[in-house]
Amino acid sequence: MLTIGSSFSDLHENVYDATCSKNIVCSGLFFDPLSERCCAVQNEENETIFRLCSLDTSIPDLIFRSRRRNQIRSICFSSDFSAAIVQQDDAILDFLILTNGNVSAEFQQPPKFFKDASFIIGFNWLADRQLAIITDAGVEFCSLNVHRKSLKLLKSFAHSTTSWFICFPDSKLFLFACGAATSFLHLISFQNNTISNIGSINVDFGYSAFKPRLLERDVCISSIYGHICILILKFDSSNGFATGLNIFEFPDEKQPFSSLPIFKYLIKFELFGLVGVQIVDNLILIHHKVCFI
Repeated sequence: MLTIGSSFSDLHENVYDATCSKNIVCSGLFFDPLSERCCAVQNEENETIFRLCSLDTSIPDLIFRSRRRNQIRSICFSSDFSAAIVQQDDAILDFLILTNGNVSAEFQQPPKFFKDASFIIGFNWLADRQLAIITDAGVEFCSLNVHRKSLKLLKSFAHSTTSWFICFPDSKLFLFACGAATSFLHLISFQNNTISNIGSINVDFGYSAFKPRLLERDVCISSIYGHICILILKFDSSNGFATGLNIFEFPDEKQPFSSLPIFKYLIKFELFGLVGVQIVDNLILIHHKVCFI
């Protein structure tokens, strides 16, 4: 059960398959950030059943099937729901072309430019037909042709030391975490089919034996009062728990990616234990297992 405010998406433990009128036990659950919908999947012997549901009860569920090869690792949908990307292998993506809520075509695609990449770290839709594929060798920006069932490479950016990444699709901003402690953050943006290499920042997150690496869950990107900000948790070197939140802000509101973000604020926590950060309507919410801020 996913609960957000007074709305909820009732998934329980079954995926309802309308094509065969039976309940099937859910074997995977994913959240699509672009459409803000939940996708429950069920792997059968030769096919996978998908159920995409919304918190808005006026929007009907989307249920469809595709052929199965391996366990699904991630999935995301284009904003017009004409296509979906599914990752089931290290270095190959499955593209599903959707017509009237059904899969009308499928094709597989390895990286187009970084052909020697050993694995795909992730992918993001940037527009209805535009997407980014992030590999261990760099990032590829491509456009999808649903009629020809093919990808066209638009631009590529080599970056061979990426451990994880974060995409802020509203501004097509990408953050790549590098280095042994993954505290070296490289930033690029993709605007008007052009890559802007913004540069890198090295953040002090409180490296210690208790916290040897900065993780993806410790960092987020959001727009706060019109300014694009990077928020990074700060940790205590004596125990590895978060003690604060560093906020970096792009100084130029009109051309935010013309320069690197600068350190702007530090929010100190009077907490002990695990925390989580969420930004809603310009408010920074700190979730804690004992209390709420």
